[in-house]
Amino acid sequence: MKKILLITAFITILVGSALTSFGFTGNQSNSNLQKLFKVASADGLKPHVLKEALNAYSWALKHHKLGTNKNMLTIVDFSLPSYEKRMWVIDLKTDKVLMTLYTTQGKGSGLVKATHFSNKFGTDATCLGLFSTAFKFSKLPQ
Repeated sequence: MKKILLITAFITILVGSALTSFGFTGNQSNSNLQKLFKVASADGLKPHVLKEALNAYSWALKHHKLGTNKNMLTIVDFSLPSYEKRMWVIDLKTDKVLMTLYTTQGKGSGLVKATHFSNKFGTDATCLGLFSTAFKFSKLPQ
């Protein structure tokens, strides 16, 4: 079954080569990326899911599709069931996972696992893609 992701970006890996091929010019060196992969893996984010999210982020950066806060990346792995934490909010500036959360899918997408996706209005299904959002918080919830 094809692994499906919803990647929400506020703000890349074949470690190094993919980043330069996409034109990634952020502050992250290979050692920072390795740290990010280690930290995210410890929080349950699969390395291949993070890689895909970072590649999507890099594409959005190259095509000027990012919002104002380019340091935050939110990833949802819809290959996981809804009773598991499958959403990660990552600060790309500090290479830290800020939050790991539970999240649902659209009611037209499946019960426990998302199996149907649609971008059509009225289907009530989960949309796939890369989304740039405006979100700021001054303090993380305790």
